[in-house]
Amino acid sequence: MTITELAVGQCATVSGVGGDIRTAIRIMELGVIPGSVVEMRGRSFGNLRLAVGSTRLALAAELARRVTVAPMSPAEAVR
Repeated sequence: MTITELAVGQCATVSGVGGDIRTAIRIMELGVIPGSVVEMRGRSFGNLRLAVGSTRLALAAELARRVTVAPMSPAEAVR
């Protein structure tokens, strides 16, 4: 599943970042790396609002489709 399929408020673990190498590196520079936990915070104007740790970022849906995730259960997502 890709990060674009997450519901608002849902958490997931990043399992991979695809696309061409430059795009993948740019996404990972934002902190979206395999093994990191991301939370879908919302959607606006074609962008996804995400939380990665204490960082908040907006990622274009086109880029977000390159990020594969494994959804977390609510119990796993409790911080």
